[in-house]
Order: sequence, then C-alpha cells, then structure tokens
Amino acid sequence: LMNRGPNSPVKKHRHNSNKRSLSKTSEFLMIRKGEAKLSIWSDLNEFIIEHQLFRGDCILLLCGYHKVDFETECEILEIKQGPYNLTNDKSYLE
Repeated sequence: LMNRGPNSPVKKHRHNSNKRSLSKTSEFLMIRKGEAKLSIWSDLNEFIIEHQLFRGDCILLLCGYHKVDFETECEILEIKQGPYNLTNDKSYLE
C-alpha cells in the first residue's frame, strides 16, 4: 500500500534480475482492522516482548518465535516471500 501525492512521483525504474538465497521466511503484518496482541521470543525461546497492535500498525518479523492473539475481529494484511512450503516453513512450540 502506498499513499503519495502529485509532488512525489516514483521515478522511472525497473527491478533487476538478482539471484537470492534465503534461509528463513520473513513475514510482514499490517493490522487493517481490530486489535491484536503480539508476543515475540528469540530463536532460543527466550521471551523478548509483548506488544499491542492496533489498526494501522505494521511489523516485519525476521527471526525468532511469535504468537498473535486476536482481541477483536481483525483484518490483517500478511505478506511472506515465497515460495512458501506449508510443511517445512513453520515450527510450533507449546
């Protein structure tokens, strides 16, 4: 999503070919409606932070464990780089 005005054009450009090697799946979340509580732990399962998310809040998750509790009905934009493998790209901890 982008909000720009008549005085802020995106200059003419292209996206070049660039081979990439990824070792983890990153995830971007944007709360479009509602409220949620995000909890984050390190890769070693050490608690880091708990944070309340509201409409308009965004977060980019690059590493560690995370949990989201939805406190109201939520609409969330979720973006992950692909290809995404449902069986190999997630590990759950109870």
